[in-house]
Amino acid sequence: MRRAYPELKEKGIDIVMVGMGDPAQTAQFIKELDLPYPVLSDANRAAYRAYKTIEAGAKEFLSPKGATAMIGSMLRGNRGGKPVGNVQQLGGVYVIDQDGMLRWSKPSTYAGDHASVDEIAAAAARPLRRFD
Repeated sequence: MRRAYPELKEKGIDIVMVGMGDPAQTAQFIKELDLPYPVLSDANRAAYRAYKTIEAGAKEFLSPKGATAMIGSMLRGNRGGKPVGNVQQLGGVYVIDQDGMLRWSKPSTYAGDHASVDEIAAAAARPLRRFD
């Protein structure tokens, strides 16, 4: 997301990341990766439970898609830091509008399953549908 941030920001999209570290670990994470956006500490994983993200098992970690994503990420220069919290916990991307309404979601189904900049931008630009 750090690399995508300028393009998303240009489209009027802000990023807030939620991580499993405690406040001190979160501050260190932000510093080590020089992140330009806020990272919230969720050491007890309340947000993960609220958004019903899954914990990966061997199937999700060792799947061809997961292995391909991990190798691709490493080839792009992404390095893993020291694991914090539950290493099996998968995340996701959630587009929440200015009124706090969930507009779109892409929970990860395997390790390395992330939404693209185009998917996020399209979801943010989509008009809100009203069902009256």
